[in-house]
Amino acid sequence: MTRRFLEIITSDLIVRKQKLEQELEETINETNNKVDERVDKAINLLYRINEVSNALLTFDTYINKPNEQTNGTD
Repeated sequence: MTRRFLEIITSDLIVRKQKLEQELEETINETNNKVDERVDKAINLLYRINEVSNALLTFDTYINKPNEQTNGTD
């Protein structure tokens, strides 16, 4: 049960990142809004992508740390 829960968290973070990346791509290719608006939105999206990416890395560290300890690589 715990393993499944960890996989759900990981999957959710990956989907969030993919959605943000899609939105960034659409923002970059958009031509309807002013350049300043697009730049601000793109930068905001990059910050959000970075947050999710860092969350994935941090979570991966936490879920793999117990495995390292049980393998004697403490």
